[in-house]
Amino acid sequence: MTLHGDVGSHGLDGGTEMAASGSIWSHATQIAAGRFNAATYVTDLMVRWSSGALNNHVGTTTGGLGSEQPIHGPDKTWTHSVIMTTGQYTGDGLTNDLIIRWNDGETTLYKDTRLGSEIMIAPPAQAARQVRP
Repeated sequence: MTLHGDVGSHGLDGGTEMAASGSIWSHATQIAAGRFNAATYVTDLMVRWSSGALNNHVGTTTGGLGSEQPIHGPDKTWTHSVIMTTGQYTGDGLTNDLIIRWNDGETTLYKDTRLGSEIMIAPPAQAARQVRP
């Protein structure tokens, strides 16, 4: 796994290897950077593993992965997430919200993520088709 800390009009920087090929990181299925544990400005790395477990690496930098903070253990439901992204969607000024798109098309928002309340943004695709004429 490589971290490219400088992405701009000139392309990617040389990158910093964060984990060797063939390491446990081959089981990471989705990653997203954000500010999930922020008393100060730090960048965290949220990781969804093939088991459905979700971890946050607090304070990840080009110097290495931050300390691992489990969010939840293996969870079969989370193996159905297909897209995971972060952003500032709730107006608190922090990139600490997590959006998940599930394999059935449902899209949900987790505010101030330590995976508190789930807010449905879009219903599953089947339900959406049933509503349309």
